Amino acid sequence: MEIIKSLDQKNLTGCHLTIGNFDGIHQGHRELIERLVTKAQLNNRASVLLTFNPNPRYFFGETEACTLTDNSLKYDLLEEIGLDCVIEMTFDQQFSKMSADQFLLEILLHKINPSAIVVGENHTFGYKKEGTVLKLKEFCHLNQIEFSQSNLITINDKIVSSSSIRSAIKQSDFTHSNLFLGRPYGFYIESIKGNAFQSMCSQQLLPGSGYYLIEIVKDNLRQPALLKLDKYHQKKIMMELHRITDKLDHIFDKKIYIQFLHHISDINEISLDKIKKSCLEEYRSFKR
Repeated sequence: MEIIKSLDQKNLTGCHLTIGNFDGIHQGHRELIERLVTKAQLNNRASVLLTFNPNPRYFFGETEACTLTDNSLKYDLLEEIGLDCVIEMTFDQQFSKMSADQFLLEILLHKINPSAIVVGENHTFGYKKEGTVLKLKEFCHLNQIEFSQSNLITINDKIVSSSSIRSAIKQSDFTHSNLFLGRPYGFYIESIKGNAFQSMCSQQLLPGSGYYLIEIVKDNLRQPALLKLDKYHQKKIMMELHRITDKLDHIFDKKIYIQFLHHISDINEISLDKIKKSCLEEYRSFKR
């Protein structure tokens, strides 16, 4: 998969395009992108995703602006789906003032010139989100661009969205977040000292303080571990990793990928040995 940061880098005329932040690459995102890739392949066209860095939510300083996937993980997931190209546009002060009409003409038509566009039903664009799906559909019709819309999907009668996943993670409800994501929620952490770690992305969404059953993923191998997360330790976020099996020789690597499976308990006076035992029993039940 190719990542381009300037629209002058590559001739994308005739590509099949989708647009959005796609934070999380959840089940709804995946369905839309798989649809795009399949149709592009059938028509012998490049499948292209236009996204923004930083995410506009972070740029405008929204208080709930926490990421579900940093760019590194997001692009790995997109490549797994089979996407050909990602356009990563810089979202700055000047771009934030661009009207919906400017975006359609200057970016979509003159710079990219796709033959087909697919977006989600709640897609917005342009200054103050003045651009709507209807406006984009009309623009495509006038410029002989094939337009299609991907509807929101539901699982267990609940709409799959990045906001619903964030809400579940904040409540340490990984049953729902992982179901909506289609994979365990996870991210990269790096060693500080000993068994102390920190997230490699300062904007990464973290669940509340507590003990968590996690898996460490490395070289296609998965090993269980216990994560102690204390968001209020001396006004800093503290992460501690603890072995719960004897097989985890690489637990103190500088950079590791972790994924959350279950909230074990809040931080309290229960002994660490008892929590480890509970964690291991919980992991065995996951594997049955």
